[in-house]
Amino acid sequence: MNFGKVGFLVILLGISLLSACGQKTVIFSGEGENWRVQIEYEHRGEDSKKTGYIKYIGTEPIPKEIEYSFTVVFSSGKGALGSDGVMSLGISECSPCTSPSEDSEIVGLIKWNNQSETITITGE
Repeated sequence: MNFGKVGFLVILLGISLLSACGQKTVIFSGEGENWRVQIEYEHRGEDSKKTGYIKYIGTEPIPKEIEYSFTVVFSSGKGALGSDGVMSLGISECSPCTSPSEDSEIVGLIKWNNQSETITITGE
């Protein structure tokens, strides 16, 4: 191997390390009697991307529609669950923005079929 190839590999490694700097992923999850929730934040500098899901884990038939709200992240909505009992929270991005720190505690409220459940979601 000549110096040109080694130099090129060193430069690629350096670029990889630099692009990973400042990137951090924080996963919040929690589970109640009927629901499991996971919200993932990927931070890159001042940019943030949020993804997540709500999954029905209860014993009754899967509800057709739910309403949800989360404190701290101030997110709410309603929608249908898939045949697997999962509803995606989609992808949202912002820049600059603030998102919860990994030691935050997020409280979620899920409503379905005249029932409700509160779930505490914590960082992993």
